[in-house]
Amino acid sequence: MADSYSFNRAVLVGHVVKDPEFKKRNETKLCKLSLATNEIFLVGKGDNREPRKKVEYHNLIAWGKTAEIIYKYVKKGSLICVEGRLRTTSYTKEGEEKKTYFTQVEIIGFSFLGKISEGAAEEGEGEPEDDTEPEETPKKEADKDECPF
Repeated sequence: MADSYSFNRAVLVGHVVKDPEFKKRNETKLCKLSLATNEIFLVGKGDNREPRKKVEYHNLIAWGKTAEIIYKYVKKGSLICVEGRLRTTSYTKEGEEKKTYFTQVEIIGFSFLGKISEGAAEEGEGEPEDDTEPEETPKKEADKDECPF
């Protein structure tokens, strides 16, 4: 039987728990960070319903240029939206036989939803502002015989 279609995508909006951690293994760049998301729901019945808040913590990983950008501009408390894939890996601690499984979101794209870190402005990154006005091009009078339509 043919494989059925599947889809592995996660979209999260939340605050970064602590400053991202950057590592370089050989030529591979990676950045690890944690994101907190809030879920508000009602508990109880009828008029006695009370709002409750549940916080979920998500482990994220980014590679290459995305890892560099996140490390440079994202800080603890930053509000970001990430899109990625769920990845589960396993490892065995030395001297133990039991495997430990670890799930994280592998970032494939992200957006800043709040203020970008002050470090960006201090380092002179971004587009330079141009205060000069554009030169005015001389207007050419149209020749009645050169009508384009």
